[in-house]
Amino acid sequence: MLKNLKKATAVAMTCLTIIAMPGGSALAAENTPVENTNSNTTVPAAETSTNTENNQTQAAESENTNGGTNAGNTQPQNTTEAQDTSNTQDTTKAQDKNKPQDTTKEQDTAKSQDASNTQDTTKPQDTAKSQSKNNNTASGDSNKGKNGSGDAKEIKVCNTKISAKNVKNKVVLTLSHENAKDKQITGYILYKKNSKGKWVRKATIKKTGKTTYTDKSSNRSGKYVYRVRAYYDNGKKIYYGAYSKSVSITIVIVYTAKFTAKPVKANVKLTLSHKSEKGRKITGYVIYKKKSKGKWVRKATVKKKKKGKTTYTDKKVSRKKKNVYRVRAYYKKGKKTYYGSYTKSKSVSAAFKTVTKVVTDVNSPIYGAKLFNGLKYADGSNVSRNSKYYKKPKFSKYVIYVIKSKQFVTVYGVNGSTYYPVKSFICSPGNATPIGTFHIMAQYRWHELMGPCWGQWCSKIVPGIYFHSIFSSKPNNNRTMSVRAYNNLGTTCSHGCVRVQAGSAKWIYDHCPVGTTVVITNKSGYQPLSKPVIAKIPYWHTWDPTDPYAN
Repeated sequence: MLKNLKKATAVAMTCLTIIAMPGGSALAAENTPVENTNSNTTVPAAETSTNTENNQTQAAESENTNGGTNAGNTQPQNTTEAQDTSNTQDTTKAQDKNKPQDTTKEQDTAKSQDASNTQDTTKPQDTAKSQSKNNNTASGDSNKGKNGSGDAKEIKVCNTKISAKNVKNKVVLTLSHENAKDKQITGYILYKKNSKGKWVRKATIKKTGKTTYTDKSSNRSGKYVYRVRAYYDNGKKIYYGAYSKSVSITIVIVYTAKFTAKPVKANVKLTLSHKSEKGRKITGYVIYKKKSKGKWVRKATVKKKKKGKTTYTDKKVSRKKKNVYRVRAYYKKGKKTYYGSYTKSKSVSAAFKTVTKVVTDVNSPIYGAKLFNGLKYADGSNVSRNSKYYKKPKFSKYVIYVIKSKQFVTVYGVNGSTYYPVKSFICSPGNATPIGTFHIMAQYRWHELMGPCWGQWCSKIVPGIYFHSIFSSKPNNNRTMSVRAYNNLGTTCSHGCVRVQAGSAKWIYDHCPVGTTVVITNKSGYQPLSKPVIAKIPYWHTWDPTDPYAN
């Protein structure tokens, strides 16, 4: 009983004891007992807590000082010694001894020291950040040095340049960087300014020997602005360099032209237009024509009409070869002209077409022959005989038909297998004029006939039978022509020769050489040319009005 009373009294006394703190501060002891494992003695929990706080304060003060000296020159007390002292000394005296010490001062000192330590700790971090910015280092986490001290390894990324050019109406960018051994680069990041003037990331491009990038979205007319910066990827982090200066380029994309070409009578007409494409411009069209040697030459420049079709007519065309054209659109702004792409070439024939027919009239002298029946333009319209384009081809030979029963002559030019009616002459054959197919045997400027009389431009058909002019009474004298014989042309009245006007005889003499075929027939069927009609001359007009040498 006495033993238990002593233990209760000791516990009560312990609860009233104020444990002295290092530096003169004190804490009120808690009622919860704590067992001291070293001495098997129950120790107040307040002492354990106090000892822990003392150690924390000591650590804070030690970090705050360079030499490891406490700010208040206060040494931490050994917990065991303090316990022994409190057991031997009077409890009231211990309270009086510790009472004058100011606890709040110690707490204020610790707080200020903690604050100063916090400021000192953060300052190097801020300084490192500011150095990272000021030294123009790339953004990204720093690696620790080989010595493990935590010093940042400075990584620099190359500066870049950018240039732009127009290649087939697309922006082609060339990217480059400085050659610096202490700077790194993996590739480029390209930025493009959008319609609102904001920079947007366009592409990431790996570095090659010559790094280029084609902006396929630059397919409309307008101004394009770009900039670039390099990046370096070390496998863990990506570091970025500074932005380059921006580069701008104006692209003017012209419409793609198209055209049609077709013959219109003797000419070629081109109708010009363009494809429906957004964001493109046009002022007009440039027409090119290929020369005979294959070289393209500029034929004409035509402005686009605001209303209706834009056309061009080429009046200088080739009849023998095809006419080849191509077109491209153009846009003019100020003094500068922009061009679109060339169209595919188109060839057009402007050659005239020969119309033929086969003579089916069995009574015709030319029955079964393929006869020329007119000339047509390339578009199919007829060429007038009075047109300047109506030109007869050059013939390899001629065939002369004498229609004895009708008293006129038709001359055909032969080109291949086609007969072209060329001339028709009024004539006077005779009963003795032979029927059949013959060939001119000889030709004479003047020749003696029966009478005696003389004829001009004589072509011998058979012996004694000639084509000749109206005879004259004197040799080599065209002013002594027989007026009666001239006025009888168109009748059968000769001795067997075929009399014609002086102009007609000269034409046969000039164009139908020896060997020319002469067909004499009585057939009076289809004839492409009709018999000419001539005027009578007075008795005193003793020269042929068609004789070029009679005047």
